[in-house]
Amino acid sequence: LTLLGRALTEAGRFDEAVTAYTRAAGIFRDSGDRRSEGRVLDLLGAALAEAGRLDEAITAFSRQLEVYVELGDRYGEGEARGNLGAVLGEAGRFEEAIDVLTRAVDIFRGLGDRRNEGRSLGMLGAALAEVGRFDEARECWERATSMLAELGDAAWIEVIREFAGELLPAAESGEPQGTPSQPRPAE
Repeated sequence: LTLLGRALTEAGRFDEAVTAYTRAAGIFRDSGDRRSEGRVLDLLGAALAEAGRLDEAITAFSRQLEVYVELGDRYGEGEARGNLGAVLGEAGRFEEAIDVLTRAVDIFRGLGDRRNEGRSLGMLGAALAEVGRFDEARECWERATSMLAELGDAAWIEVIREFAGELLPAAESGEPQGTPSQPRPAE
């Protein structure tokens, strides 16, 4: 079912993918395979977000987070927090996104995962900018781009520059710019 869900997602058939992922998550949960359940909840949340079903995506990523916390899987928890924070930001729930993404940054820093720490800092900067905390946003983006440059992650540096380009003019003009598209964290 997971492979079917991936194929349906790639074909843009999100509603059918959601059905496949939902069934797969239930099977893994019922069989006691919590780690596989967490992985499928990640795919389910992504498909729901792609379909614009943000509240349901938030629920799926929240369940993913619960699974990884129960398992004591810090890396999985960090990924789930990144996913959840991105979708909360996309849904305009910036204060919640700030809290969740701050924790993701802390987890990845503790694990020594500079790539995901930098990516999470980039998303955190976007959420901070959305609530007018521009100095903190700039600081996050500067730290993120420095880290990611050391790692050669040009794609995410460009994402962060897009955040800054969309959100920092609001600081100067005083006008809201709208929500930038939040990318999904590390894969």
